[in-house]
Amino acid sequence: MNEYNPVSGSEKPYTAYPPAEGEGPVVNFSQIFEYSPVAIYSCDKDGHITSYNRAVVQLWGREPELAKDLWCGSWKIYYPDGRPMPLDECPMARTLKEGIPFENEIITIEGPDHSFKALQIFSIPLFDGQNRLIGAHNTLIDITDRQLADTRQATLSAIVESSDDAIIGKKLDGTITSWNAAAQRIFGYTEQEILGKPITILIPSSMLGEEELILDNIKKGNRIDHFETMRLHKEGWQIPISLTVSPIKDSKGNIIGASKVVRDVSDRNIAETKQAILASIVESSDDAIVSKDLNGNITSWNSGAQRIFGYSEQEVIGKHITLLIPPSRLDEEQRIIESIKQGKRIDHFETVRINKSGHEIPISLTVSPIKNSRGNVIGASKIARDITEQLASKALVAKLLAEVNSFSEKKDEFIALASHELKTPLTSLKGYLQILARNELEERGQRFLEKSLHQVDKLTMLVEDMLTMSKFEAGKLEFSTDTFDIKTLLLDIIETFSYTNTTHTINHQLYGAPVIIQGDKQRIEQVIINLLNNAIKYSPNADKVHVKMEADDEKVVINIKDDGIGLGEEQQIKIFSRFYRAEGTKGISGLGLGLYLTKQIIDRHHGNIQVQSAPGKGSVFSFSLPRNHTALQEDI
Repeated sequence: MNEYNPVSGSEKPYTAYPPAEGEGPVVNFSQIFEYSPVAIYSCDKDGHITSYNRAVVQLWGREPELAKDLWCGSWKIYYPDGRPMPLDECPMARTLKEGIPFENEIITIEGPDHSFKALQIFSIPLFDGQNRLIGAHNTLIDITDRQLADTRQATLSAIVESSDDAIIGKKLDGTITSWNAAAQRIFGYTEQEILGKPITILIPSSMLGEEELILDNIKKGNRIDHFETMRLHKEGWQIPISLTVSPIKDSKGNIIGASKVVRDVSDRNIAETKQAILASIVESSDDAIVSKDLNGNITSWNSGAQRIFGYSEQEVIGKHITLLIPPSRLDEEQRIIESIKQGKRIDHFETVRINKSGHEIPISLTVSPIKNSRGNVIGASKIARDITEQLASKALVAKLLAEVNSFSEKKDEFIALASHELKTPLTSLKGYLQILARNELEERGQRFLEKSLHQVDKLTMLVEDMLTMSKFEAGKLEFSTDTFDIKTLLLDIIETFSYTNTTHTINHQLYGAPVIIQGDKQRIEQVIINLLNNAIKYSPNADKVHVKMEADDEKVVINIKDDGIGLGEEQQIKIFSRFYRAEGTKGISGLGLGLYLTKQIIDRHHGNIQVQSAPGKGSVFSFSLPRNHTALQEDI
């Protein structure tokens, strides 16, 4: 067969010349050039193609025209980034223009059949004996498969590195050969720490037998899927994992190692545990717990629902929820569904539903949206509580409360009536005693008269306290609004006490300027007198009471200190309670109402009262009143 000889430029058969006797083999370089698997062609100094071999034709997909085609015989040429490459910028053209080699240049060519190939180019200039450029030859290496392999390898590497699962390679002897970022996150070892170490570093000692079984299967070419077991973190704790192991083979199909994909299933196990707990709670609940889709079809039904409504799970699953709704209340379901579609929750909606036998059941209904993993509402969960007994209890409580209120009102009426009726004879009795005191009496009679007057005053005060408390409880205690100087009021009270009290001296340290406040002057006076009386009464072994007043633009604070019996911590907590009498006060009269009423008055003035005390070390009662007149006017 005659073919074109690109070396000689003539048609003649290729022949192999046998060596002459006694000579070595004769090398036919034209034949080597023609059948070389490496694509080679040459150009003259003007760029015309002068020779080429079969491998070039196979790459280009066409035969070039000698002495006509310039620089390159490819149908189309592109830069590595895909841009078209002008013919005069191809490596051969640049070599001939600049007289220098261009090696390892990468181009992409397109053939007439629109197939693409990546080529690695070696363009070498040729010179004659006088160092004149006479042409160049080009070697073309097809690297398409290599580029694909590199791309595939880079893609696989990126997938492995970005995987949430640990991907680990090991030899058949168990030595770790590869380790991705997820493996570091799950097990705690860096790549530098773990490569070359045995895989058993991750296996609990009680589970080392697993590794032998895994390797036996891998050597047989078997794959292990989703094997759940435990492995060790660097810090020593155990991690529940799901393990998939595949054999790694070389190009000849020989098994040379194993690839492990490890998934940390801690979160899944926790989720499964939570799911089991929730399922148990739902099933054991006394309430009906029912789910439905957005069309109203029932999708789940617990034993509480069966107990309340009478239907078994098999009877209702797939049925419409209106099965349980009285005809007169069907509009409720539409409103509920609309709220659920908007992601809104309905809490403790009291309504009526029907059981299997047709009886109406009062229920308290809580409905919540059910969302999928993307946050879309796909249904609703209903918790229905039978409130038959609760409603009956409410009715009973309401009845009892009405009776209690009635008794309380009668009690208040009785106290008011009794106080009024007691005040009349007490007033008369005190008047008679005061008239009697004007007469000359013997010493003994005068002493009895003074004691009688004192007891009448005490009884009058107790009656007044009872009446005040009753009005407080009924919300009928009226307050008047006065603007006054509380410093002047305090000085008047102290002066009065100095005349009427013979056992204690009242020392005082008061704010320099007048302190104008707005409130009920009579009630504030009642507070101060009550606190001074208590200070004297509960310090029988002392002879002084200390009063201090401080003020600023916002409030006035009055402290009344005694050196008396004092109070324990528990007593201080209860001291302002109604009818509370502190321990250790035997022989000291009182109903335990004074401090209760004092606190009510201070509270009504938006003030604050507190006590600091210790047993045997006396007490300090402090109360503050705001100087904001408007705030006081609103409530008084």
